[in-house]
Amino acid sequence: MPSLSESMKQHIQIGIRDIGIAIIDDIARNDLFYISISKSKDIWMESSKSHMKPLSYQLNKHVDEQYESYIKDHNAHSNDEEFSSKKYRIDNNRDVSFDEDTAELTDHQDHLVRIKRQPLDGLWVGFAWSTSNAALHVRINRVQIDNEHEFTLFPVVLNPIVSKAAGTDIPGKPFIEFSLFKTTTARSNTTHIKYLKLLVQEFVFCADQTLIMSILTFIKSEKVAAAPTINMDTDLKRIYKPLQAITEAQSNSLPAEPKIYFDDMHLSPLK
Repeated sequence: MPSLSESMKQHIQIGIRDIGIAIIDDIARNDLFYISISKSKDIWMESSKSHMKPLSYQLNKHVDEQYESYIKDHNAHSNDEEFSSKKYRIDNNRDVSFDEDTAELTDHQDHLVRIKRQPLDGLWVGFAWSTSNAALHVRINRVQIDNEHEFTLFPVVLNPIVSKAAGTDIPGKPFIEFSLFKTTTARSNTTHIKYLKLLVQEFVFCADQTLIMSILTFIKSEKVAAAPTINMDTDLKRIYKPLQAITEAQSNSLPAEPKIYFDDMHLSPLK
């Protein structure tokens, strides 16, 4: 049996800030739609080894408020060293000091946490694996699809909804997030998925008839009429073989049926 605690020392991370994809029908010379995947707004993130972890919603809000005070003090006293090393109080236990877009959080026990203000990548993919375990994590921060037709009722086909009631306005919360952890058994077709989670935030989708017909025309394949042909060579060869030999050959060639077991599956908004 594979061990869930087996260390996955091999890993790869891919981050892309912004992506733009234009779908164009060259034959009809018609721009269909434009897909953009963009980075998030600037948020405060904690540096931990090779990872950048966003701060919690409340802490990010408090640090941002003090950052605005720091910018005002820095502009008013740019040559004063006292203001450059000034500490700002977040709550009763923590202070923060800024150095442009970086900062240090300290508490009453002198614990130090370094944070940085930067956006999250538009598309981020992390993959780690070992002999029997594999983990995949994908985040897409913001997606928007624009209708490229000159005259349209809905210029924006798809865009996320920012809802304070549902909590989708939290900094660093991606539009789409997918995570998977699985284990495989050696010499077996059995896959054990420890968890599979797909979270999709609220979005609006609007498409008019012009766009729908353009897409159908774009993906429609041309049918080429051809005379039907049937290859009878295999069937003719089986005529001269006994039935038992044919059935045994087919049963022995069938592969073992793969089995997949799930421990935890969460498909937003289903669970």
